[in-house]
Amino acid sequence: MAISELHYHPDSTRNSDDWLELLNYGNGALDISGWRLTDGNPLNTFTFPQGTVVAPQGRLVLAQDTAHFHSQHPQVPVWGPLGFGLSNNG
Repeated sequence: MAISELHYHPDSTRNSDDWLELLNYGNGALDISGWRLTDGNPLNTFTFPQGTVVAPQGRLVLAQDTAHFHSQHPQVPVWGPLGFGLSNNG
């Protein structure tokens, strides 16, 4: 599993909020149930629910705000809400 795309500090004209894409680069399905994503603040944590499986070579998008993401990318399946944004400071 790797982060294949990272979108932070969105352009205000096409605001899809912050999001990231995970890629399962393996040859088998990967169960990420219970995996957590967090930043420097321990209150900012997203935990993948039970049954979250990423297919081989599959991708999963996790968005700060799923409605904003869908407004810009309506065909892409998305998880969320992440519940916190990504830093714009690097």
